[in-house]
Amino acid sequence: AGGCFWSLESAFENVYGVITAVSGYTGGTSKKPTYETYARDGHVEAVLVTWDPNRVTYAELLGAYWHHTNPADGGGQFVDRGPNYRPIVYFMDEQQRTTAEASKAALARSGKLPGPVAVPISRAGVFYPAEEYHQDFARNNPEHYQAYNSLSGRSEFFAKELEEYLLIAR
Repeated sequence: AGGCFWSLESAFENVYGVITAVSGYTGGTSKKPTYETYARDGHVEAVLVTWDPNRVTYAELLGAYWHHTNPADGGGQFVDRGPNYRPIVYFMDEQQRTTAEASKAALARSGKLPGPVAVPISRAGVFYPAEEYHQDFARNNPEHYQAYNSLSGRSEFFAKELEEYLLIAR
C-alpha cells in the first residue's frame, strides 16, 4: 500500500519479472469492500503483485516500492491523504518479513529521506481486487492518469527530495 493504487500498480507493471499487479483493498473489516465503502471499513488501497522469482526478487520489488513512495510520510502519499492511503509493506512469510525489515533498515540508515521511515511492515491479510475500472488504469486511461499524476506531487518529490537516495537504493 502506498497512496493511490493506480500509481503503484503502474509502477509494478513496469518492473521486469512482474506477472500481474492488481489494484485492490486490504486491512479492513468488511468482506466485500467497494470504492465507495473501503475507507469507511478501514481498508487501504493496495496492489497485489505476482512475480517470477527467476526474474525479480522480493528485495528488488521492495526497491521498486521505495522508489515510488515517500517512505517518510505515514499520513498518505503525496496528494492522497488519510489512513486509506497510508503506506504499508506487506509480507506473506517469514523470509519476506526478514527481507522487508532489512530493506527498511538500510533505507533508514541511508540518511537520504526527508524524515524517518514511517512505513510499517505487516503480515498480508485478505486482498480484495478493486472494481474493473480501476485495473490497469494508467494504461486504459492515459490522459486521466497523466493529469492525476502530474498534479499528485510525485514527480516533484522524486526530482527534488530523493535524487541522491534513488541512486543509492538501486
